[in-house]
Amino acid sequence: MYSAEQGRHYTPTWRIARIRGRAIPHLLPNHYIAQGSERALLLRVSIPLGLLICSRPPLATPKIRGLRSIELDYECDVFNGKWVLYPQGPYYTNETCRLIIDQHNCIKFGRPDSEFMKWRWKPVDYELPLFDATQFLEIVRGKSMAFVGDSEGRNQMQSLLCLLADVADAKDISHNFSSYMNYFKRLFYGEYNFTLQAFWSPFLVKSRDADPDGHSFNSLMSLYFDEADETWQMRSRISTM
Repeated sequence: MYSAEQGRHYTPTWRIARIRGRAIPHLLPNHYIAQGSERALLLRVSIPLGLLICSRPPLATPKIRGLRSIELDYECDVFNGKWVLYPQGPYYTNETCRLIIDQHNCIKFGRPDSEFMKWRWKPVDYELPLFDATQFLEIVRGKSMAFVGDSEGRNQMQSLLCLLADVADAKDISHNFSSYMNYFKRLFYGEYNFTLQAFWSPFLVKSRDADPDGHSFNSLMSLYFDEADETWQMRSRISTM
């Protein structure tokens, strides 16, 4: 993670993978920020949104009213588990979410089976609660969230939009910030003052071609782990202006 206020990297005090004795709202604090944004959460595209909390009761979902008093007094490793069958199927389909683009719409274009969608992640000895769109929007109220990466990050943002669509619609404000709307997306949930963004970038950190013979598929690259990639760094600054 990169702190724009201090101009250096730091290690957050919480981890998605292991949670001990922490209130759930603290998983999304105001000050874990992307470059140049004081109220933003930067998500690496490899972190599944369904892994925010763990619960002992099977698939229990905490209620919003008691959200701030919920404490987890045990350790839960959500990455230690396996995929198990889930007959109820996915949260959404191509028929229930109009935001799925054609190039991702397998069912629309003739895929005959749907069993591949009926799986869920099961950590060892624990159950993950079902995703609650209302709870999520309350947690991120007044914040910004950015997916940084390539098409994988964009796909995860589109999935999150489908998950939230039953509760609230987002306004696409991408055109206010960039003419490259396929690469830099911004959507705003006015009721929750929540901004969701996707910044296309080949790397999370700064990179430079280090091959003296010029760039090729086998060329050497220098990566600067103490500097964010300029492609998304600049866009995150624009979003806060």
